[in-house]
Amino acid sequence: MAAALCGCIAAPAAKAQVPELSHSFVRPVTFVPPELPADFGKQMAGTVFTLSLVVDPFGRVERIETLEPANPLLRKAIDEVARYWMFHPQVDRARCETEPGAGRIQLEFAAGESRPRMWMSMRADRPAAGEAMKLVGRPPVPEYPRSALQGGVAAQAYATAFKQADGSITDIKVRALVSRNAPPGRDWGFERSVRTAMAQYRFEPDPGVQPICFIVPFAFRIDR
Repeated sequence: MAAALCGCIAAPAAKAQVPELSHSFVRPVTFVPPELPADFGKQMAGTVFTLSLVVDPFGRVERIETLEPANPLLRKAIDEVARYWMFHPQVDRARCETEPGAGRIQLEFAAGESRPRMWMSMRADRPAAGEAMKLVGRPPVPEYPRSALQGGVAAQAYATAFKQADGSITDIKVRALVSRNAPPGRDWGFERSVRTAMAQYRFEPDPGVQPICFIVPFAFRIDR
Protein backbone atom coordinates (compact mmCIF):
# COMPACT_ATOMS: atom_id res chain seq x y z
CA MET A 1 0.00 0.00 0.00
CA ALA A 2 1.32 3.42 -0.85
CA ALA A 3 1.25 6.23 1.66
CA ALA A 4 2.28 9.84 1.18
CA LEU A 5 4.49 12.19 3.13
CA CYS A 6 5.46 15.77 2.34
CA GLY A 7 8.64 17.86 2.50
CA CYS A 8 9.81 21.24 1.21
CA ILE A 9 13.27 22.73 0.74
CA ALA A 10 13.83 26.43 0.27
CA ALA A 11 17.04 28.30 -0.47
CA PRO A 12 19.17 29.91 0.71
CA ALA A 13 17.75 28.77 4.06
CA ALA A 14 16.76 25.10 3.83
CA LYS A 15 13.50 24.37 5.60
CA ALA A 16 11.20 21.36 5.66
CA GLN A 17 7.69 20.75 6.88
CA VAL A 18 7.23 17.79 9.21
CA PRO A 19 5.80 15.01 7.01
CA GLU A 20 2.27 13.83 7.71
CA LEU A 21 0.38 10.96 6.16
CA SER A 22 -2.00 11.98 3.40
CA HIS A 23 -5.38 10.28 3.20
CA SER A 24 -5.56 10.80 -0.57
CA PHE A 25 -2.37 10.28 -2.54
CA VAL A 26 -3.39 11.50 -6.00
CA ARG A 27 -4.43 15.14 -5.99
CA PRO A 28 -3.82 18.31 -8.02
CA VAL A 29 -0.73 20.41 -7.32
CA THR A 30 -1.19 23.15 -9.91
CA PHE A 31 -4.36 23.94 -11.82
CA VAL A 32 -4.67 26.92 -14.17
CA PRO A 33 -8.30 27.32 -15.26
CA PRO A 34 -8.97 27.72 -18.99
CA GLU A 35 -9.82 31.25 -20.12
CA LEU A 36 -13.21 31.51 -21.81
CA PRO A 37 -15.63 34.27 -22.86
CA ALA A 38 -17.83 35.56 -20.03
CA ASP A 39 -21.02 34.41 -21.75
CA PHE A 40 -19.69 30.84 -22.05
CA GLY A 41 -20.18 30.20 -18.34
CA LYS A 42 -23.68 31.66 -18.51
CA GLN A 43 -24.63 29.41 -21.40
CA MET A 44 -23.08 26.34 -19.78
CA ALA A 45 -24.15 27.00 -16.18
CA GLY A 46 -24.73 23.70 -14.41
CA THR A 47 -23.09 21.64 -17.16
CA VAL A 48 -20.45 19.17 -15.95
CA PHE A 49 -17.68 18.38 -18.42
CA THR A 50 -15.59 15.25 -17.91
CA LEU A 51 -12.00 15.39 -19.14
CA SER A 52 -9.96 12.18 -19.42
CA LEU A 53 -6.19 12.62 -19.32
CA VAL A 54 -2.88 10.85 -18.83
CA VAL A 55 -0.11 12.14 -16.55
CA ASP A 56 3.59 11.22 -16.61
CA PRO A 57 5.65 9.96 -13.62
CA PHE A 58 6.13 13.57 -12.47
CA GLY A 59 2.40 14.33 -12.54
CA ARG A 60 2.56 16.51 -15.66
CA VAL A 61 -0.21 16.19 -18.23
CA GLU A 62 1.09 13.95 -21.00
CA ARG A 63 -2.00 14.09 -23.17
CA ILE A 64 -5.71 14.85 -23.16
CA GLU A 65 -7.82 11.86 -24.16
CA THR A 66 -11.46 12.94 -24.35
CA LEU A 67 -13.83 15.72 -23.32
CA GLU A 68 -17.47 14.83 -22.71
CA PRO A 69 -19.76 16.34 -23.74
CA ALA A 70 -17.64 17.51 -26.66
CA ASN A 71 -17.14 21.28 -26.92
CA PRO A 72 -14.52 22.64 -29.37
CA LEU A 73 -14.23 26.03 -27.63
CA LEU A 74 -13.59 24.54 -24.20
CA ARG A 75 -11.25 21.89 -25.60
CA LYS A 76 -9.12 24.55 -27.30
CA ALA A 77 -8.95 26.58 -24.08
CA ILE A 78 -7.93 23.47 -22.12
CA ASP A 79 -5.21 22.57 -24.63
CA GLU A 80 -3.69 26.03 -24.10
CA VAL A 81 -3.33 25.68 -20.31
CA ALA A 82 -2.97 21.93 -19.67
CA ARG A 83 0.82 22.15 -19.92
CA TYR A 84 0.75 24.20 -16.70
CA TRP A 85 -1.23 21.58 -14.76
CA MET A 86 0.53 19.22 -12.39
CA PHE A 87 -0.78 16.43 -10.19
CA HIS A 88 0.80 14.29 -7.53
CA PRO A 89 2.09 11.23 -9.41
CA GLN A 90 0.74 7.74 -8.93
CA VAL A 91 2.83 4.90 -7.52
CA ASP A 92 3.33 1.34 -8.70
CA ARG A 93 3.04 -0.32 -5.30
CA ALA A 94 4.78 -3.55 -6.32
CA ARG A 95 7.91 -1.75 -7.55
CA CYS A 96 7.36 1.26 -5.26
CA GLU A 97 8.12 3.95 -7.81
CA THR A 98 6.17 6.68 -9.55
CA GLU A 99 4.44 5.77 -12.80
CA PRO A 100 2.26 7.30 -15.51
CA GLY A 101 -1.41 7.40 -14.58
CA ALA A 102 -4.80 7.97 -16.17
CA GLY A 103 -7.67 9.82 -14.59
CA ARG A 104 -10.57 12.18 -15.04
CA ILE A 105 -11.18 15.81 -14.18
CA GLN A 106 -14.67 17.23 -13.90
CA LEU A 107 -15.23 20.88 -14.77
CA GLU A 108 -18.42 22.70 -13.85
CA PHE A 109 -19.45 26.26 -14.66
CA ALA A 110 -21.49 28.34 -12.25
CA ALA A 111 -23.85 30.97 -13.61
CA GLY A 112 -21.98 34.07 -14.76
CA GLU A 113 -18.51 32.57 -14.27
CA SER A 114 -16.08 32.23 -17.18
CA ARG A 115 -13.73 29.98 -15.20
CA PRO A 116 -14.84 26.47 -14.25
CA ARG A 117 -14.62 24.79 -10.88
CA MET A 118 -12.57 21.61 -10.90
CA TRP A 119 -13.00 18.20 -9.30
CA MET A 120 -10.60 15.33 -9.78
CA SER A 121 -11.25 11.61 -9.82
CA MET A 122 -8.14 9.45 -10.16
CA ARG A 123 -7.04 6.27 -8.46
CA ALA A 124 -6.22 7.09 -4.85
CA ASP A 125 -3.84 5.07 -2.67
CA ARG A 126 -4.97 5.12 0.93
CA PRO A 127 -3.12 3.67 3.93
CA ALA A 128 -4.97 0.58 5.12
CA ALA A 129 -6.02 0.06 8.72
CA GLY A 130 -3.01 -0.79 10.86
CA GLU A 131 -0.52 0.81 8.48
CA ALA A 132 0.30 3.80 10.65
CA MET A 133 3.74 5.26 9.95
CA LYS A 134 5.30 7.29 12.76
CA LEU A 135 8.59 9.04 12.14
CA VAL A 136 11.28 8.94 14.80
CA GLY A 137 12.37 12.55 15.33
CA ARG A 138 12.22 15.24 12.68
CA PRO A 139 12.74 14.26 9.04
CA PRO A 140 16.22 14.98 7.67
CA VAL A 141 16.27 17.90 5.24
CA PRO A 142 18.12 17.45 1.92
CA GLU A 143 20.82 20.01 1.23
CA TYR A 144 20.22 22.38 -1.66
CA PRO A 145 22.95 21.43 -4.18
CA ARG A 146 25.51 24.24 -4.32
CA SER A 147 25.79 24.31 -8.12
CA ALA A 148 22.00 24.47 -8.48
CA LEU A 149 21.75 27.25 -5.91
CA GLN A 150 24.45 29.29 -7.64
CA GLY A 151 22.79 28.71 -11.01
CA GLY A 152 19.32 29.64 -9.78
CA VAL A 153 17.96 26.18 -10.62
CA ALA A 154 14.86 24.90 -8.80
CA ALA A 155 13.41 21.39 -8.84
CA GLN A 156 10.54 19.14 -7.84
CA ALA A 157 11.60 15.71 -6.61
CA TYR A 158 9.75 12.57 -5.56
CA ALA A 159 11.30 9.84 -3.44
CA THR A 160 9.74 6.41 -2.93
CA ALA A 161 10.85 3.69 -0.52
CA PHE A 162 9.66 0.72 1.52
CA LYS A 163 9.22 1.07 5.26
CA GLN A 164 10.21 -2.22 6.91
CA ALA A 165 8.76 -3.74 10.08
CA ASP A 166 11.84 -2.72 12.09
CA GLY A 167 11.37 0.94 11.10
CA SER A 168 14.19 1.08 8.56
CA ILE A 169 13.64 1.96 4.90
CA THR A 170 14.87 0.20 1.78
CA ASP A 171 14.76 0.47 -2.01
CA ILE A 172 14.97 4.26 -2.20
CA LYS A 173 14.18 5.64 -5.65
CA VAL A 174 14.28 9.34 -6.57
CA ARG A 175 13.02 11.28 -9.59
CA ALA A 176 13.82 14.97 -9.96
CA LEU A 177 12.37 17.46 -12.42
CA VAL A 178 14.48 20.62 -12.75
CA SER A 179 13.19 24.07 -13.67
CA ARG A 180 13.08 25.13 -17.30
CA ASN A 181 15.96 27.58 -16.90
CA ALA A 182 18.39 24.72 -16.17
CA PRO A 183 20.86 23.94 -19.00
CA PRO A 184 20.16 20.39 -20.26
CA GLY A 185 22.43 17.39 -19.87
CA ARG A 186 23.79 18.24 -16.43
CA ASP A 187 23.46 16.44 -13.12
CA TRP A 188 22.44 19.15 -10.64
CA GLY A 189 22.65 16.84 -7.63
CA PHE A 190 19.00 16.95 -6.53
CA GLU A 191 18.48 13.19 -6.68
CA ARG A 192 21.70 12.52 -4.78
CA SER A 193 20.77 15.07 -2.10
CA VAL A 194 17.30 13.59 -1.61
CA ARG A 195 18.62 10.02 -1.52
CA THR A 196 21.16 10.95 1.18
CA ALA A 197 18.45 12.51 3.34
CA MET A 198 16.00 9.66 2.78
CA ALA A 199 18.60 7.12 3.91
CA GLN A 200 18.41 8.72 7.37
CA TYR A 201 14.63 8.32 7.74
CA ARG A 202 13.58 6.05 10.60
CA PHE A 203 10.12 5.01 11.71
CA GLU A 204 8.84 3.39 14.87
CA PRO A 205 9.02 -0.43 14.55
CA ASP A 206 5.81 -2.25 13.72
CA PRO A 207 6.57 -5.99 14.12
CA GLY A 208 4.71 -8.37 11.87
CA VAL A 209 3.65 -5.73 9.34
CA GLN A 210 4.51 -6.20 5.67
CA PRO A 211 6.74 -3.57 3.99
CA ILE A 212 4.83 -0.36 3.21
CA CYS A 213 5.57 1.68 0.10
CA PHE A 214 5.52 5.45 0.71
CA ILE A 215 6.32 8.60 -1.24
CA VAL A 216 7.83 11.93 -0.18
CA PRO A 217 7.63 14.99 -2.47
CA PHE A 218 10.38 17.61 -2.14
CA ALA A 219 10.14 21.13 -3.56
CA PHE A 220 13.51 22.83 -4.06
CA ARG A 221 12.83 26.52 -4.56
CA ILE A 222 14.81 29.73 -4.32
CA ASP A 223 13.12 32.44 -2.26
CA ARG A 224 14.13 35.85 -3.52
